[in-house]
Amino acid sequence: MNANFGHKSGFKAKILNQLLNFPNKLEHIFLVLQEDFDLDEFYSFMKKNKNIKTFSRFDDTISVDYKTRLELIIDEILATKEFIYKPPMIEFNGLDREKYEKLREIRKC
Repeated sequence: MNANFGHKSGFKAKILNQLLNFPNKLEHIFLVLQEDFDLDEFYSFMKKNKNIKTFSRFDDTISVDYKTRLELIIDEILATKEFIYKPPMIEFNGLDREKYEKLREIRKC
């Protein structure tokens, strides 16, 4: 089963952690998000998620500070040698192409 969520649907980050209760039912989550999406909740979900493939596309209007926070999360993912969680795909305008490609490679493993 796949799930698609976007900002206009009222999707909030805390719902992600509730989705962990369905590890055998849900295979993919596709998110289209804006800056009011709680990155701390997302990070919490990311570290606990062992089964669900997550793709997160952030709106073009996110601030430089928000992009910086996303880059820190991405840098941590890229620095991880062995994953105990399913690494998410994160995309936004301004993301370094090399980092984007490395995230894609990690997700293939």
